[in-house]
Amino acid sequence: MTYSSQNRSAACRIPYGAGELATRIETRFPDSAACPYLCFSVLMLAGLDGIKQGGYPMVGPMDVDLFELSLDEIREKNIPQMPHTFREALEGLIADNDFLKPVMTADFIDAYQHYQFERQVVPDEGRPTAFEFISTYSC
Repeated sequence: MTYSSQNRSAACRIPYGAGELATRIETRFPDSAACPYLCFSVLMLAGLDGIKQGGYPMVGPMDVDLFELSLDEIREKNIPQMPHTFREALEGLIADNDFLKPVMTADFIDAYQHYQFERQVVPDEGRPTAFEFISTYSC
């Protein structure tokens, strides 16, 4: 996860504008399946919390194509990574959700993560992956 001004492979892009009033931020990591109301409110709260609390490692600007880097190169450049699974993302939500409290109640956060575990994580982890299906069940 890094930022850049011209690189479209970065998680956050701050394109050059025609002055201070033209500055904007593009976030490139939300999935198209995300609920936009929850997604963008959480992104906004996380950004405000990051500004207020500080202390988060900022890597960038990165002007190389991040899609071309190997995992070793990403680790060598100390680029933080997003969670690799939905389970990891939900566990991150459970571990750190204080920044959401101004807008979302603890009951909502708890119900959301329980619902997602029940409806998404547990059923997905209980099924074979495409690779497992091909390597195990193909005759």
